[in-house]
Amino acid sequence: MTPSPRHVFLDASPKWGCWERRRREPAILPANTYLFMVQARGIMLKENVKTIGHMIRLYTNKNATLNGTDVPEGNNSSDSLAQTMKYLPENFTYSPYQPCPEKLPYMRGFIDVNMSEISLDEIQQIFSNDLDVEPGGRWKPKDCKPRWKIAVLIPFRNRHEHLPIFFRHLIPVLQKQRLEFAFYVVEQTGVQPFNRAMLFNIGFKEAMKDNDWDCVIFHDVDHLPENDRNYYGCSEMPRHFAAKLDKYMYILPYSEFFGGVSGLTVEQFRKINGFPNAFWGWGGEDDDLWNR
Repeated sequence: MTPSPRHVFLDASPKWGCWERRRREPAILPANTYLFMVQARGIMLKENVKTIGHMIRLYTNKNATLNGTDVPEGNNSSDSLAQTMKYLPENFTYSPYQPCPEKLPYMRGFIDVNMSEISLDEIQQIFSNDLDVEPGGRWKPKDCKPRWKIAVLIPFRNRHEHLPIFFRHLIPVLQKQRLEFAFYVVEQTGVQPFNRAMLFNIGFKEAMKDNDWDCVIFHDVDHLPENDRNYYGCSEMPRHFAAKLDKYMYILPYSEFFGGVSGLTVEQFRKINGFPNAFWGWGGEDDDLWNR
């Protein structure tokens, strides 16, 4: 029987032929040649991983949905995708006495992330022109009643280059979503291992003294949303806002992953008795929170 073209192609490929020759005619390679081959294979593997990650990101942006909607996500170059009946039209007006809509017309989907360094003084100068931003980064809309009042808790230690980038990016996103919000940076001093969970618990107690928040966002300082339709309000169940991370090629590492950015109502957080205080060092507290 004549072999199919596919079989002929595979049998004649350089990789296959080279492997067969080495099996029949073993040879001793110089050490430098062997190292060069290993390095070349490593470079090829690295490039393949980068290519696969890029393909996954393009597929995710094109096909994935957020927050239970059936609105295709896209980038700013495709308004036809972003503007559907699910999101309000540009000329929509709403009452200052009614709750703010969750799907506003200027929530377009994919947004650029500016990672250039900036100082806190520059951040203060940028937002000083916005008279509605109060001390502590507190803001609430005036053209409608905020559907959620969120306290954004940020565990912090020695991330001074990340914090101003975080504020520059997230404040406009939350303003677009018409949420009342404030930021609470909870800093750990000393040289003991970092206790992210305990910092969240402390931040929660302090935030509750400050205002009657009804939604709490537990937010790592080095996580930035890439889509302004990732609505930062709470719901009847705890929410995970960072299910697709670039460092994991936009794939959930495991089904119980609940790290990075999560949100619970005040009632939900009190019901599970907050985070565990026993986790010193990296990891574990988010899995425990998921189990709770």
